[in-house]
Formats: sequence, C-alpha cells, structure tokens
Amino acid sequence: MLGLTTLVFWLAGICDGVQRLTCPYELKDEDLPRVWCKETSPQCCSGFSFSRESQSLDAGRLKVTQGVGSFIVDVQGLAQGEGMYWCGVLSSNKTIIKLAEEYFYSVENISRMINGNRMHLSSISGLIAKGLNTFVNKVPTFGTFFAGF
Repeated sequence: MLGLTTLVFWLAGICDGVQRLTCPYELKDEDLPRVWCKETSPQCCSGFSFSRESQSLDAGRLKVTQGVGSFIVDVQGLAQGEGMYWCGVLSSNKTIIKLAEEYFYSVENISRMINGNRMHLSSISGLIAKGLNTFVNKVPTFGTFFAGF
C-alpha cells in the first residue's frame, strides 16, 4: 500500500500541470543573475538569465518566487520542449553555477500520465471493493507464492 500512497502523492504535485524546481544558492551568490536553461549536453545548456526581481518569464510559462537562500521556478509550459532543465546563477566570468536540475515533462505527457494512473488506481480500488485484495494483503504461511497477478 505504501507504493500506491507514494504514487498518489507524487501525482498530486503535478495535477494542475505545474512542475517545480527549487534552486538553493549560497548567500554570497544572492545578487548574481539567475539562469534557466535546457540541457544540451552534460556540460552545456541553452536558455536565458534573469534578475532576482523577475517574477514571470518566458511569456508567463515560468513563475519565479524568491526565498532566502533559494528561488523556486514553477513551470507551466516548456517553450523548448520536455527534457532536463537546470537552474543556476551566472558567475562574473559568465560561467553557469548549476544549483539544481530536473527532468520536466510536456503538459501533454503529464496529462497522459495522470489519466493513465487514474485508470490504474480506479482498477485497484475496484478490486479492493470487490474483496479481491486477499492476494495483496495476505501472505500464505505455507504454499506457493505468486510473482504476478
């Protein structure tokens, strides 16, 4: 049941189509420009820099919330498509200091994942309601163990 609970909580974080990345930085870097970019190779990315005062970016697809020692990027759409994205700060020598990275999905793929998992969760709920949860919740003391259903 733990796996099912974890799945439900994970899906709850993206049900509204918004994905989030928290970008913690050292206080000495708080005045540096922020960076949002899509990874093009393990050492490179393509994107843009922005000031700490920025709150909405990329035609409203990104919302930035500034905290103490971090900033948070809420992603509502991906102009560059799904993939691995970085957040960071831009050092004085124009090198990106990567703070965090995460794989972001397109809205269409999130919708498919949510709808697919709703059907799966609905099927599990139906089986439990019918009393067919004996294979899930009870382990026989002796006998054959079944690997699948």
